[in-house]
Amino acid sequence: MSRRRLSSIFASSSSSASSTASTSAPAKLVCALPPAYAVFKERLLSGTLGPDDARHLFDEVLLDCDLAKAPNQLLSALARAPPSVSSSDGPAFAIELFKRMDRCASPQAAPNGYTYNILIDCYRRAHRPDLGLAIFGRLLKTGFGLNVVAYSTVIDSFFKEGEVDKAYDIFCEMKNKAFHLMWSLITQPSMGCASQRQWTKLTTYSAR
Repeated sequence: MSRRRLSSIFASSSSSASSTASTSAPAKLVCALPPAYAVFKERLLSGTLGPDDARHLFDEVLLDCDLAKAPNQLLSALARAPPSVSSSDGPAFAIELFKRMDRCASPQAAPNGYTYNILIDCYRRAHRPDLGLAIFGRLLKTGFGLNVVAYSTVIDSFFKEGEVDKAYDIFCEMKNKAFHLMWSLITQPSMGCASQRQWTKLTTYSAR
């Protein structure tokens, strides 16, 4: 006997969830959203999304969506969600769901450059810049091209962990890869006075 879809089980709340999703998602995306998307988003926002239900709902989204934006938006929302009784670590759980997305056979739901940006940010929030850098290396191998957002996140990750020299090395690598014209797009990290001086040196170097 097949498992009943959670999106149909929670149909009673889908009308309000759909309303929430329609106001937060782009108009072009709403028409392509599967029912499970609205249920996932509504329960995440209310703090009632448990791990098991999240896995099943996310799987439904992967099966039903016709573009990668839907799962990407759920991963991004989960990564930024504050801790709740049902989910104490959003970034870690988003990483787990990414692995399900990565294994999904549907080409429409395959990870893209934006997905990898979210994953790198998850490792930044988890204080694991080393793993974020490893994912960045994988991103480069996928053929999605150079990504200034991913570079920015990796650099910020090392800065916030006090690894200023490593951040500087990555910044120099970015400059060598012709990102020097876009260095100003990088958000200045939150840091102490010592790191602030290093950042000033780094940005001064980039202007040479």
